[in-house]
Amino acid sequence: MGDDVPFAAVASHPRPVTNFLKQRFAQVSNPAIDHLRERLVMSLRTCLGPRQPILTERPEAARLLELPSFFLYPSALEALLRTDASFPSVRIDSTFEVDAGPGGMEAALEGISAATVAAVEAGASVIVCSDADVDAERAPLPSLLATGAMHYALIDAGRRDSASLVIDTGDVHATHSVACLLGFGADAVCPRTALQTVAALADDGQLGEHPAAEAQKRYQAALEDGVLKIFSKMGISTIDGYRSAQIFDALGLSDEVVQRCMRGVASVVGGVGFDRLAADVLTRHEEAFDTEKVSLTSPGFFRHRKGGEYHANNPDVVDALHRSIALVPADGAKGKRNKDSDGKLGGVPLASADEQGKVIYLGDDGEPVPPADPADVAAAHLLQRAVDEGRTDLYDAFASQVNDRPVTEIRDLLEFVVVDEPLPLDEVESVEKITQRFSTGAMSHGALSAEAHETLAMAMNLIGGKSNCGEGGEDPARFRTRGTARDRNSRIKQIASGRFGVTPQYCAYADELNIKVAQGSKPGEGGQLPGHKVSGEIARLRHTQPGVGLISPPPHHDIYSIEDLAQLIFDLKQVNPRAEVSVKLVAENGVGTIASGVVRALAETVQISGHNGGTGASPLSSIKNAGMPWELGLAEAHATLMEDELRDRVRVRVDGGFRTGRDIVIAALLGADEYSFGTAAMLAEGCIMVRACHRDTCPTGIATQRPNLRAKFVGTPEGVATYMVFIAEEVRRRLAEIGLRSLDEAIGRVDLLRQRVTGDPHAGALDLAPLLREPPSPDAPRRFVRGVDIQRPRSELDARLLDDAFGVLFEGREATFDYPICNADRTVECVSRRCHRPRMGEPSPTGPCHGTLHGLGRPEFRRLPRRRRHARSHGRGQRLPRQGPRRWANRGARTRQRRRRPRSGGEHRVVRRHRRTGLHRRGGR
Repeated sequence: MGDDVPFAAVASHPRPVTNFLKQRFAQVSNPAIDHLRERLVMSLRTCLGPRQPILTERPEAARLLELPSFFLYPSALEALLRTDASFPSVRIDSTFEVDAGPGGMEAALEGISAATVAAVEAGASVIVCSDADVDAERAPLPSLLATGAMHYALIDAGRRDSASLVIDTGDVHATHSVACLLGFGADAVCPRTALQTVAALADDGQLGEHPAAEAQKRYQAALEDGVLKIFSKMGISTIDGYRSAQIFDALGLSDEVVQRCMRGVASVVGGVGFDRLAADVLTRHEEAFDTEKVSLTSPGFFRHRKGGEYHANNPDVVDALHRSIALVPADGAKGKRNKDSDGKLGGVPLASADEQGKVIYLGDDGEPVPPADPADVAAAHLLQRAVDEGRTDLYDAFASQVNDRPVTEIRDLLEFVVVDEPLPLDEVESVEKITQRFSTGAMSHGALSAEAHETLAMAMNLIGGKSNCGEGGEDPARFRTRGTARDRNSRIKQIASGRFGVTPQYCAYADELNIKVAQGSKPGEGGQLPGHKVSGEIARLRHTQPGVGLISPPPHHDIYSIEDLAQLIFDLKQVNPRAEVSVKLVAENGVGTIASGVVRALAETVQISGHNGGTGASPLSSIKNAGMPWELGLAEAHATLMEDELRDRVRVRVDGGFRTGRDIVIAALLGADEYSFGTAAMLAEGCIMVRACHRDTCPTGIATQRPNLRAKFVGTPEGVATYMVFIAEEVRRRLAEIGLRSLDEAIGRVDLLRQRVTGDPHAGALDLAPLLREPPSPDAPRRFVRGVDIQRPRSELDARLLDDAFGVLFEGREATFDYPICNADRTVECVSRRCHRPRMGEPSPTGPCHGTLHGLGRPEFRRLPRRRRHARSHGRGQRLPRQGPRRWANRGARTRQRRRRPRSGGEHRVVRRHRRTGLHRRGGR
């Protein structure tokens, strides 16, 4: 789901200039701020007027007009422009003549830049840039371009600190637009047209019983909160720190636009110039003043609309996919979805409340389900069955719709360099070897129903791939199915915030532990499960209370530096030494440097997600304006890892809108070893793109916890697995066409790609040469070869603790141990969690064990705490169980007190924090 429309440079409908910019966000390099829980340290305070040098101690240095926010109403603008105002102000018209054509916009930018400098040199301290004079003969300049042009004109003249810029505009209505203006120099913003629209809606009764004034205040509050969230993603707490910081990446803008109005912003692939942007403005202006049109049209920017913008997940594509895996009849009859597509789920009654969350498996006539086939046998059976039923042609029709679509993503502008003599298909590696590189995206049990979540796990286990359970934990009952005919265990366990169902047993049953630093659905934000989706089942798995909303902290997730990430990776390798560790990043400019740091932190896999990932549960303001396409992030990460001589020891995984084998081969040629599916996997189990995941009203029973809706789920593991096999078979055909025998041979071969000529001048303005640049050392490894010994670090003290205490714990005896500790002992009491062995039916240890540690150091102490083990440290150190449900810190200054909510009929009881241990205890205990 996510953002599945073409990016602004190749869109069929004109887009605002702000849509060409993507917000940047913190991942590893610096900590973000939680704008919900840390609101007290954030400020929108805005000052207008001339600034004196920072060390000036004269009274005039403090003479500024202080405002509580950047948000201004039209009445405030009038007050600023009065002759008796606190500071001299000048209003500059930011419109241009329609008759001047597209060339008139650039000339108008020159004019307002010169007028701004002249006004400031004449003594003006506040410049109000307004497009209120728009009429049939004059079109508005894009407010972002006007702001940037005036900002840089003052900088070039050396007068930027002499005046404040106030933008009065009609093309700003969303938080992203306001953030762009602030990021490129605006001191305050008046969204004039948006305020007028809100007032008109309120007067017409379309906003309930709220009067116009109240509706406008609510709009102001929403806009301010959204802006706070945007600049909190970069760890910025005040608007002064965000103003003019230009924390954006450009996608589809030419160098002339960037150099003129957005200096320093990265625009890797270039794009359209002033002429195209001006033409878009004139097109919108013509529609606005066309007297024949009586209503606004919907371009389908957020949802698919007939005649609107193209959507990658449009109904025709969804139906074609469902036909290829027999979820709907091959003739495409509407409203006739197969409820018994594999002959096993038909007639199964709705599970009782106690059994919800457990997938029901039916054998033939009560016989046990036969043993699981190996992945290669299962894949061969699925493919043969699809061939026998004639569904390969249906998949080819689906793939043609996707591969021949209008330009939507960067990869749509790439084509293969086909060799003169393609290879015979039987010389290309088998389907099962390809599917072993596949995985599903991190979709949690909670966001998805139990049936949908477990179907994905079974499907990937069936073909030798991996499913990612997401950050919502996993039912322990699924662990015991590992290796059985219906293996429901997810091989990838996501850690993320480390508090939603993350236990030692959960980690022990993982083949890979996934650390989510960022996510494609909401880059720079935390995951969120609405309270109405937290049923009793979900609360049990996540160790919380039903009905309570679960939000992961945006600081993602206690990782404030690369050192923190390295420590977390080290700890996870102690908890489960057999599992590999992967780190999930989102594509943005500079992600290659972060990926290199992740590998140096000893991760075995780096995952690059595109900006268009995620589900329909993501806020609209989040999925549209943050992050970059995975093609750009993958190319940069691959090139950086090669330059740093790290590429051969790490797997690079990529995800973001994969649907066909062509997508996989392009990703391989750009440098990816593995490939992950999110939306496509959900489509394969019956999703019809209603985009109501957050409402708990999914009509197909996939993204809901309601029993009556879950009963409608029709997806099967075989259906999802068949879709993956179809993709792998298409990959084989593509490899044969370009003369390669395996994906290993394809990885990093950018010489087999070239930019496609489309005939569209807008798409032709993009230059994809940076993606196709050959590495400086042609003989250097371009793919994962093997890991290195250092990627399997051990904590010697922890290993000793395990050796001494393991037998004692399982025998149930009590024992006491005494150890010295130093600052080289990075982690203590993590290895002992390995007492949870991933073998079916094995009990947990029951014996108590006491340990005493003597010495100095700063160990990571008591991660993932468990009962019946006790440890005490003597000496100076820090206990920091960042992945556990509680936090201890030996700050030892004074006893803290807090009030506890009384029980019914009781009184308040003081809870005291122990001065030495930092533990909270109630009086009388």
